[in-house]
Amino acid sequence: ADWRLAYEDANPALQAAMRGWFGGTPDEVPQLFRDRSPLTHLSRLSAPVLIRQARRDSRTPPRQMEVYERQAARLGKPVTVLWDTGGHGFGDQFAYYRRALEFAAGCVGGSHARTG
Repeated sequence: ADWRLAYEDANPALQAAMRGWFGGTPDEVPQLFRDRSPLTHLSRLSAPVLIRQARRDSRTPPRQMEVYERQAARLGKPVTVLWDTGGHGFGDQFAYYRRALEFAAGCVGGSHARTG
């Protein structure tokens, strides 16, 4: 959701990978980190989006998604984040698939409702 926050919260190995992907740190190539962050483009979002995020994810730390979710709510954007209590590997797959299908059904039926 926000590459700068992801970099700040990442472990050193992931930070090294990001430096390779972007050709530097967020301070060295700030425009690349900004341009490639979904948060930067959130104001243009028009379709409902479902995101699954874990609270204790060491590979995709949750702070960036918390910021994204708050900003989406402020802008009135149709973003639903399903929060999992675990880490990068998610727990109850059946519960997730059920909620994802409910989300999709709401989109297809034209009456998308936020599910949490």
